[in-house]
Amino acid sequence: PAVKRDADLEYMNRSQQFIQQSVDAGKPFFLYFNHTLMHLPTTPRQEFQGKSGHGERADCLMQLDSDFATLLNFLKKIGVDKNTIVVFSGDNGPEHMDPWSGSAGVWDGSYFTGLEGSLRTPCLVRYPKVVPPNQSSNEIVHITDMYTTLLKWAGAEVPSDRIIDGLDQRKFFEGKQPRSARDGFPYWMGETMYGVKWHQFKMVMVLQRTLAEPALKLATPHIVNLDVDPKERQPYNYPHVHSWVIAHTSKIIKEFQESLVKEPLIPLGAPLDYIPHKVE
Repeated sequence: PAVKRDADLEYMNRSQQFIQQSVDAGKPFFLYFNHTLMHLPTTPRQEFQGKSGHGERADCLMQLDSDFATLLNFLKKIGVDKNTIVVFSGDNGPEHMDPWSGSAGVWDGSYFTGLEGSLRTPCLVRYPKVVPPNQSSNEIVHITDMYTTLLKWAGAEVPSDRIIDGLDQRKFFEGKQPRSARDGFPYWMGETMYGVKWHQFKMVMVLQRTLAEPALKLATPHIVNLDVDPKERQPYNYPHVHSWVIAHTSKIIKEFQESLVKEPLIPLGAPLDYIPHKVE
């Protein structure tokens, strides 16, 4: 914990050095700043211990906020904040075991499950004069979409020699259209497909409420309507709704399966210079 607790300072110092070197050289830069918080163990640095008055987890939230403020202030200090895209996002939902348990708000579930508390994470985007400020949305944006969107914003070419899962979300982020370019996606835990999201609906094939509980493969998929049941506790299995939703979620599965015919999955442990099967 002591090493983890202090590692973010090292990451932050090196990040600022990298940004400064890139700006001094007149080069664009891409920085992936992987802060260790709020991953367990939630142990704050010494200067934040007891600062919140609400325990170590709250102390860590204050530290996380302060560290990102340091980076944002640095961008402003060197004069590149107006021309730098900043994306803040989490990779999964909270831990459910004490003493590190967190909260997913209204959603049930923790990481390594197929519930919204695992899948749904915050995403904030700042791009001055391009992305309108003070806007919020519950539309679906998948992490793979950020790859394509950032490349497009940077004026780079998206590779055409392989299947790219990410969709271009520029019009959505820029406020030029109210809906996301994506209406759903299949989701897995490991190599098992747990279900498919489509708009406010989910087709649940495997149910698991916490990492400590066994995964239950359902004989018949359940339909969940997140608008009326955000905690996913009561299947929305009305016959007309069930068949209607499955028609759409099955299409998403079919499109994924067809993509595997064109290009197989990247093998586990593939080298960084792995070249996928060329799409004809």
